Amino acid sequence: MLVIVATAIVIGVMGNGFIVLANGLDWIRSKTMPPSDMILTALSLSRLLFLGLILAVHCLFFLDVDNPKSLPKLLIFFWGFTNATTLWMATCLSVFYCMKLVHFPQVFFVKMKLCLSWLVPRLLLGSVLVSFVTSLPIIFLEKSSPCRNETRVIQSKSNMTCPNNLLSGIIYIVGSFPSFIIVLASSVLLIRSLLHHARKMRQNMGGVKDHRMDVHIKAVKTLVSFVILFTASFVAVVSLAVFSSSWTIVSSTIVIIVCNSGHSVMLVSMNPKMKQPLIRSLQGNLGRTLSRISTSCPKTAVGNCSC
Repeated sequence: MLVIVATAIVIGVMGNGFIVLANGLDWIRSKTMPPSDMILTALSLSRLLFLGLILAVHCLFFLDVDNPKSLPKLLIFFWGFTNATTLWMATCLSVFYCMKLVHFPQVFFVKMKLCLSWLVPRLLLGSVLVSFVTSLPIIFLEKSSPCRNETRVIQSKSNMTCPNNLLSGIIYIVGSFPSFIIVLASSVLLIRSLLHHARKMRQNMGGVKDHRMDVHIKAVKTLVSFVILFTASFVAVVSLAVFSSSWTIVSSTIVIIVCNSGHSVMLVSMNPKMKQPLIRSLQGNLGRTLSRISTSCPKTAVGNCSC
C-alpha cells in the first residue's frame, strides 16, 4: 500500500514542482505573472504542501505497523486545510477559464472579464480563508475513536485514533460542497461553448477536418477528464469525513492522491508553455546520458561495447 501511495506522491510532486518552477522562472524574467499562471502556481503550491503532508504522515505514523500511533488534531486540521485549499484553487482555475472563454452577454459578466487580473489574487486569498474556516471545526469539535492502522487493514488487530466526529465532518463537507457545484457548472458551460464552436467550424468548413477543431475536441476531452478527477476526489473527501472504516480511509486517501497527481500531469501535458521546456529538458538529459555512456566505452572497442 505504501508503494502505491509513494509512487503517486512522487509523480504529483514532480508535476506540481515543475509547474511552480516554470512559472516562477517566467515571473523572475518578466517581473509579472498572468492571472492563469498565478492560479496554476497557487494550485501547485497547495498540492505540494498537501502531498508532502500525506507523505510525512505515512512516514511518521504508518511505517511502524507494530506500534501504531494516534494522529494529533493539529495534523488532521492541516490535512483538511490543505485538501480544501486544493479543491478551491482548482475551482478558481475552472472559473477563470470559464470567464475567459465563454461568451456572456450580461453586463455583469463582461465587467468581471475586464477585472480578472484584479479579481484573481482576491479569489485565491478568499479560497485560503474559506478553507481555513471550513477546517477550523476539526480542532474544536473533533473527537477520536479507535480505528485500524491503514497499513494493515486486514492483518492488524491493533487500534489507532482517527477522526470520527459527524458534526465536524458535515461542516467540512458543507464548506467544500460549493466548490464542487461551481466546478460542475463552469465545466458544463465550457464544454457546451467548445462543442458549439467546434460544430460551427465543422459547418463552415463543410466537414473538412481542421487543426483548430482538433484542439477544441482535445480541450473538451481534457475538461471531461478534469470533471471526473475532481468528482472522484470530492467523493473521496466526503467518504473520509463521514465514514471511518479502514477500507474507506485507505481507498479514499489513494483516490485523493491519484486525482491530485493526475490533474497536475494533465496540466503540464496540455500546456504548450510547460510541455515544450519539459520535452527539451528530457531530451537534453537523455542526450547527456547517452554521451556519457558512449565516452565511457573504450575507443578501441566502441563497436563491441554493450552499453
